[in-house]
Amino acid sequence: MIKNEIIIIDTKQTEKNDNSKDRNIPDWIKNTAQWWSNDLISENEFVRGLEFLINNEKISV
Repeated sequence: MIKNEIIIIDTKQTEKNDNSKDRNIPDWIKNTAQWWSNDLISENEFVRGLEFLINNEKISV
């Protein structure tokens, strides 16, 4: 979604001093996405994580 610019991450709020390309994505959302892709959590649980990021202006859609 990020590569296709469906989700845009606000780098001003999440920028760190490392050069990692994943530095702007919280670890918990990466874990949640992996669990969702492996059918370990429901789509609802995954969407709630995305909604949290959107509502707290960490990503924009």
